[in-house]
Amino acid sequence: MKKIAGIIFIFFLNLAGSYLFSQENNQELKWKLMASYSCDSTSVWSVDWIGNVIIQSENRLSKFDSIGNLSYSQSIKSIGNVKKISPINTMKIALFSEEQQTLCILDNTLTLSQACLDLSDFDVQFATCFAPSSQQEKIWVFDQLGNRIQLLSLNNTLQYQEIKNLKGILNTSEIVSIKEFGNELFVLDDEGKLFQFDLYGSVLNTFDCGNPSDFIVKNHSLYTVESNKLTITNIQTGAHLEMPLPINGVTDMEISGSFYFLKTVDKILKYELFY
Repeated sequence: MKKIAGIIFIFFLNLAGSYLFSQENNQELKWKLMASYSCDSTSVWSVDWIGNVIIQSENRLSKFDSIGNLSYSQSIKSIGNVKKISPINTMKIALFSEEQQTLCILDNTLTLSQACLDLSDFDVQFATCFAPSSQQEKIWVFDQLGNRIQLLSLNNTLQYQEIKNLKGILNTSEIVSIKEFGNELFVLDDEGKLFQFDLYGSVLNTFDCGNPSDFIVKNHSLYTVESNKLTITNIQTGAHLEMPLPINGVTDMEISGSFYFLKTVDKILKYELFY
């Protein structure tokens, strides 16, 4: 039985190339450190699609290229405390301030391209999470007081979408993160449950992720960081594998291309996986 199980396909995962993970493969993946970026425990950061790293620290926003060189740096005192940074596309970056309830859109040189958007103008009572949408000029916002997720248009079109009574639908008390991947919305609660929605607001799947500090969905696989390990789950089959992270104390993770970016208390480290 073990021999039969040993040749069963577990799942297909796209990392640097196409890796086939199976129990018959005795080779272990190794982490190779490619670059390191300084930060602190309060830094907010993100990585865009071409591997640029954007870091907010002490009211300053800095952008580093894919090999670690500083490209741009700007003071962002006027924006207030930034809770989250997310690239919208290769030319735009969104900064969310929970303190000021604003979304600020910067261009690829970290220059404010327009006045920051006041979320109260969109009938948002108190936003705690946001996520860019793959739909052009659209942003998802979780309104904690309104208990709803809204899809807001940044170019003032009349198109509008919302998921009402979110906590009641999910039977949960607290939403901690929302992200969109592959035209689907993923909502993480404070008990480690991850809910997968289609873009019409219907729940497709629920995943019990334990107690993850971060998650990413890529190529039909769910990546979760928990207790210094990386768990990868195939969303379609439920098969999963676990591997230790190369460092302890990882709080956040980003994936850009074949590279993994891991944040600790004082560093953001760029790795590649290889056999």
